Amino acid sequence: MKFAREKRRLLAWLALVAPLPLPLNEPRPTGVVGWPFLALWALVILLYLRRVESGSERWLGPRALNLLGLAYLPFLALDVMSLASSLLIRPMMHLAMFALAAKLFSLERERDKWHALLGIFFIFVTATATSTSIGIVVYLLVFMGLAAMVLARFSSLHMESFEDGERPVQRRPVMGRFLPAAILLMIPIFWFLPRFGQPFLFGEGGGGSSIIGTGFSDEVSLDGIGRIRSSSDVALRLDFGESEPSRSIVGGLRLRGATYDRYQGDGWERTLETSPVRANREGVLEVRSSDTRDAPPVASAEVWLEPLDARAVILPTQTLRVQSDYRESFERNRAGALSFLRAPRGPVSYHVELGARDTQWAEPPTSAREPSLDDSGISERIQALAELVAGDGDEFSRAAQIEQHLQTEYDYELEMLGAGDTGAVERFLFERRAGHCEYFASAMVLMLRSLDIPARFVTGFLGAERSPLGYSIVRQSNAHAWVEAYVEGSGWQVFDPTPPAGRPTASSGSLAELARQAYDWAIFSWDKYVLGFGSGEQQRVWTRLVEWVRALMAVERTEDPALGTGSVAQVPVPVVEVPRSGRFRWEPSAWILIGLVGLVLVMWLRRRRISPQRGYLELRGAARRAGIAPSSGPLEFAAQVGRRVPAAEQPVLNSVVLYLEDSFGAKKLDKESLGRFRCETREAVRLLRRSKTTRPTQSTATRTRARRRREVS
Repeated sequence: MKFAREKRRLLAWLALVAPLPLPLNEPRPTGVVGWPFLALWALVILLYLRRVESGSERWLGPRALNLLGLAYLPFLALDVMSLASSLLIRPMMHLAMFALAAKLFSLERERDKWHALLGIFFIFVTATATSTSIGIVVYLLVFMGLAAMVLARFSSLHMESFEDGERPVQRRPVMGRFLPAAILLMIPIFWFLPRFGQPFLFGEGGGGSSIIGTGFSDEVSLDGIGRIRSSSDVALRLDFGESEPSRSIVGGLRLRGATYDRYQGDGWERTLETSPVRANREGVLEVRSSDTRDAPPVASAEVWLEPLDARAVILPTQTLRVQSDYRESFERNRAGALSFLRAPRGPVSYHVELGARDTQWAEPPTSAREPSLDDSGISERIQALAELVAGDGDEFSRAAQIEQHLQTEYDYELEMLGAGDTGAVERFLFERRAGHCEYFASAMVLMLRSLDIPARFVTGFLGAERSPLGYSIVRQSNAHAWVEAYVEGSGWQVFDPTPPAGRPTASSGSLAELARQAYDWAIFSWDKYVLGFGSGEQQRVWTRLVEWVRALMAVERTEDPALGTGSVAQVPVPVVEVPRSGRFRWEPSAWILIGLVGLVLVMWLRRRRISPQRGYLELRGAARRAGIAPSSGPLEFAAQVGRRVPAAEQPVLNSVVLYLEDSFGAKKLDKESLGRFRCETREAVRLLRRSKTTRPTQSTATRTRARRRREVS
């Protein structure tokens, strides 16, 4: 009876821990189940534990379970219709936890505990599959350790009840054997199981939570970027490699996001027509077809974009080409800005090739009705100021004069009283004479348009942190706005009228910043190698593995006089050229694979070294499979085997004597005795397997008593 109580207690604690992450997981902010439901679950489990500790023997029977199921049906219908809000996983999880609670309150038979463990495992899988946080690793380790200890204790209780009072001494903990094997098994399963293109539990877009994207939506107010500049959240990451051109690009990195053409008095909107664009068969998309098709790249970068709650594709201003798995999900407007057809709900990655100078994103203006010449928001005061500041000269020099005037005669500040009101730019120019980047860029666009110089308002990011871990970090605090103006003879040019003191600053290299970058590296690695590890990454792993095998099997063709011209000599080549990866080298994944194979081999060899306790249990199992019901005592067991299988009597007796000496003697067996024990045990198991003994028949009363004994245990 005490065994049944302990098993119920272990199941209760495991069931209490299993759903803990669910309120923190996707979908945000409510989670898979809410905190009130989790509190109710904890109350039910505590009530169950109290019932277990009181020693109650009254548990739910089949009739009570059927009544409970019928009573739950109306709640399930209401849950699906009103609580789920089209997310089916929530009512299904409510149902699973209700079924588990009912199963816990009806545990009577031995097999019922395995049904409860199956329900706990389902909740555990849901808790891990619906989380995008790196913190789930802690939960994973805690739950796996607790589950391993529960299974180990179940095994121990089973053996204690089976041996009827004979308690094996100094057993090796089962968790020490099972947990490393489980972790090793999880790695290849994670690598090679098929992946879905989108998170399966949430359908299209599931993924992580979005960050503020007011500076990249279809409309942008004059205080949008000012609101997000105070945030240090990561917007995107870039890996430029180690080449010198890449280092120079990182130093003056400017990332183009969205373009706007119509001023509304309190903000900007884009009215430019968009058209879908399609990548070629290799997934490569030309940013401009006229002047970049044959342009050679000087550098390249991998971009990992966090969800911005906007459709804008953030690209360096030097971008020539974009390569992405999203081959049919782009559109482009007349200003050359790329955007997704739908705002991604999770991180996306793409590869970009960069030129030596800023790309001409759009064609030259073709008519006076060009959106970049729209006169909305231009007053007589703004036009008079523009003519006074610009002076005489060509278009480039006049634009540069306006840029210089705004940089030197106005102050930068993030706080802007009255932001978003109609006429805010005019008040900025003539009254406050201070503002943030959106006011400087807006003022320059209106002043250039008043001089019939095409201009547009552009939002994006400026600058990046160069992480010592090998990539660059662009944060929301790097958000910025600037101007693109068309200059005759030079094309579209970038002008930034914001004073240098108001632009995003470079990284300081402080200790706090290094700690923040180390934390970001952990988050980034989790997103890249766990959450974002999809079919593309699996294909790359397979490609490297195939190339590695081909390199090991490579042979060189030689002219050997003894073999004849053109014969193939099986001579290993120390350095092999392989396709797509250049000269063969040992990749980190190859070392990881070799290490895993070696660790599995060591564990297998250790498993072959049978301990006396393990060998004795193996003997009893072989006897049971041979039809011999083992008695309680070891010596009686050896005598029983001798009566049924005489050929196995001596090796079984020798093994039992050595087992008793090791388990209950003054000292452990030496190396020679252990070797003799293993030989005797293997011989005994072999003879028992070859025996034709059948299981003795039992009376109905004997079978009934045995079944009740197993149920109690």
